[in-house]
Amino acid sequence: MRPATGSASSSAALAAQPIEVERLDGSRLTVDNYSEHLATAFVFLSSRSPEVRQAADTIRTLNDRTRRRGVMFAGIFPNPAESGEEVLRYCQASGFIFPCYRDPS
Repeated sequence: MRPATGSASSSAALAAQPIEVERLDGSRLTVDNYSEHLATAFVFLSSRSPEVRQAADTIRTLNDRTRRRGVMFAGIFPNPAESGEEVLRYCQASGFIFPCYRDPS
């Protein structure tokens, strides 16, 4: 995952930069709607990780509690070996209702 445009000199500035991600169908999207939410939480996930599977309930609970307060969750799957179909099946089976994307880099 990388900033879509420009570069930032601090981590605070990086957080506000547009980020390019890949939808599960392979199309690209630039996430830049930060001002619509109190905060945006990028959660790095893997459909093949036992640790992520164990944390799925906690991730769902955090999303449920914080989205009502204006926090947007977005799942990022950085493993290029995981197909969009595999990620979609995993997200559905895990009950994730937040948008999930693949890292295009």
